[in-house]
Amino acid sequence: MDIPNRYYKTNGQIPGWKQFHTATSFAKFCYFVGLFIGDGFVNINKNSYDIYLSIGKDEYELASFYDDLIQDLFDRKTVHVHKTRENTRRFTHKELAIWLNETFGKTAYKKRIPEWFKNLHEDYKLAFIQGYLDSDGSVFYDRGKVRVNFTSVNLGLLEDV
Repeated sequence: MDIPNRYYKTNGQIPGWKQFHTATSFAKFCYFVGLFIGDGFVNINKNSYDIYLSIGKDEYELASFYDDLIQDLFDRKTVHVHKTRENTRRFTHKELAIWLNETFGKTAYKKRIPEWFKNLHEDYKLAFIQGYLDSDGSVFYDRGKVRVNFTSVNLGLLEDV
């Protein structure tokens, strides 16, 4: 079912890329934001606006999924950097790089979740949490219970989540 874009308008306007015409495409975007919050960063140099995601050297499935996600959401190809050590990915998108820095913060110590993002529909918040879990989280079995753990140097970010 296609849902008109008016349902996705926020105070933090999402600039410059194809519109999200379905709930599924916006959920994928929220998942991307979760990955970015956990393991992503932006590098802006003169004329280059690069968005990176650090992916572990043995996480081939996540790396491949991320490549497809970026192509689907932003119509961009990713570049595999540090090929001998890890699966880090990079792609260039000026408007998105600026928006990510302004909306969520520039460093692991300063990233935060804005209020408008916290107020999204539950499905989108769950997609975000899944992305964040896939980057900075773990799920394990302990004393008969399933436990979920998030790790960050940023207490404020953990409290936001």
